[in-house]
Amino acid sequence: MLSGQGSVIEHAFEEALRRDPDRPKQWIALADGNRTQIELLRKAAKRHGVKLTIILDVIHVTEYL
Repeated sequence: MLSGQGSVIEHAFEEALRRDPDRPKQWIALADGNRTQIELLRKAAKRHGVKLTIILDVIHVTEYL
């Protein structure tokens, strides 16, 4: 069973797969610098066979610096 963040990310991937089943679209995720979140995104992309571009929101990342 997935944790809160993992569950939300998994649901987002399931919805994206429903909308883009053949995956011709470019997949992008916006992250705020939270390492756990980024790792969960990478694992979900790998598990679902999706090429994912992760964009780091630099405005929010400053709180981690």
